[in-house]
Amino acid sequence: MGTTSEEHTSSSQYVARLESVVPAKLNSRDRGRIEPKYPSEFLVFSNCSPGMGIHVLVPLDGSPQSWAAFDHAVATYDEGTITALHVVNPMAGVYGDYEGGGYYDAQAYDRAVERGEGFLERARTRAEDADILETTVLETTVETGPPARTIVQYIDENDVDHVVMGSHGRSGVARVLLGSVAESVTRRASVPVTVVR
Repeated sequence: MGTTSEEHTSSSQYVARLESVVPAKLNSRDRGRIEPKYPSEFLVFSNCSPGMGIHVLVPLDGSPQSWAAFDHAVATYDEGTITALHVVNPMAGVYGDYEGGGYYDAQAYDRAVERGEGFLERARTRAEDADILETTVLETTVETGPPARTIVQYIDENDVDHVVMGSHGRSGVARVLLGSVAESVTRRASVPVTVVR
C-alpha cells in the first residue's frame, strides 16, 4: 500500500516513518508533541497515538495514492474523527483559446463537484466496509479553491491534528509544472503530515 510504516512504542507514543518532514512552523498545541528521539526519518507523536480521539484530515482526489492514504487512516486512527476532503479547483469549467479569450462552463464545474461527492460517498462505503463507524466519526466535505491552499486553510480552521495524504494525485503534467500538492501542504501545514505512496 504506502511507504509509511508504523510501530507502537508505548501507549503514549506513536512512531511513524515518513517521507515528509516536520512542518517548520508549529502552533502552540503542537509544541511538546513532537520529540526528536529517532533519526530524521522518524517522528514521535507523544499523546497523539491512534485511538486517542485525534482529528485526521485525508484529502481525496480519486487517485490510487489518495485511496491508499484513506485506507491507511481508516486502519490506523480509530476512536477519533477522520475528515475526507475533496477540493474542487475553481478553474474547473474555465476554458481559454489562443486569442486570449475564454468562457466558463458551469456544467463542467458542477460535474467536478459531483465527482468529488462521489469520491466522498465511496469513502463512506470503504469506512463502513472496514467496520470503523461505531468508534470513529467520518466527516466528508467538498471545498472549492486552489488545492494546496484550501487544504492548509481547512487544517487551520478546523482543529485538524494530523494529515494523511497521497504522494501525488491525478494532475499529471500539471503536477510537474506547478509542483506537488502534497509537497506544498507538507511545507505549509501547521500539523504533522504523513505522505503515502
